[in-house]
Amino acid sequence: MTILPQLIVNSIIAGAIYTLVAIGFNLIYGTVKFFDLGYGALTAVGGYAAFLFHKKLGLDLALSIILAVLLTGAIGWLVNQLGDYIFRVIHNSAQEAPIFAKFVAQKMASDTLIF
Repeated sequence: MTILPQLIVNSIIAGAIYTLVAIGFNLIYGTVKFFDLGYGALTAVGGYAAFLFHKKLGLDLALSIILAVLLTGAIGWLVNQLGDYIFRVIHNSAQEAPIFAKFVAQKMASDTLIF
């Protein structure tokens, strides 16, 4: 019976993370009327980065989370810059080109980091 309190706490934490991700998806969709999957990929990169910093490199948990947030923010900024560059290159294409370019750039960046 000693595992039950820990299970409840872990469930609440997982639910809070899912809620934050869902709110982010909702915010993006409500703003641009497009379901951007790159947001989820960057969220996963942040989680992997925090795990890497804490478990593999042995850093303090708080420091690991701060570094993961900074790294994910930097990757997001770089992906945005790459998406803007691709958008400028194919500016005269179809209306879906900017959305597609952002998605491809985010997918490439997240796949490169995860694998």
